[in-house]
Amino acid sequence: MAVLNFVRADAEYWELWKSDGTDAKTCARIAAALEEARKLGYAQYKQKLIRAGVYRTADQDEWPLVRERIRAEKDAKRAGKRGR
Repeated sequence: MAVLNFVRADAEYWELWKSDGTDAKTCARIAAALEEARKLGYAQYKQKLIRAGVYRTADQDEWPLVRERIRAEKDAKRAGKRGR
C-alpha cells in the first residue's frame, strides 16, 4: 500500500526507519516494488494488489486500532511506574 501511495503521489523521496534503511534486504524489496509499480502505473499496480488480496480501503485499515492499543499499553506502563 505504501508503494501504491508513493506512485500515486509521484513522490521522489521515501524516508525509512533506521533499522529498515540499514537492512539491505528491506531496501532491495522496496526498490523492486517501486520499480514494478512505476512500470505498471497506479491503476494496474492497484489491480495487482487487489488480486493478491493485500489492497485495503480506509475502513479495512486496522492500524488506528493497533496504534491505540499500543498507546494504551504504554500509558498503563507509565502509570504503573508512577504508582511505585
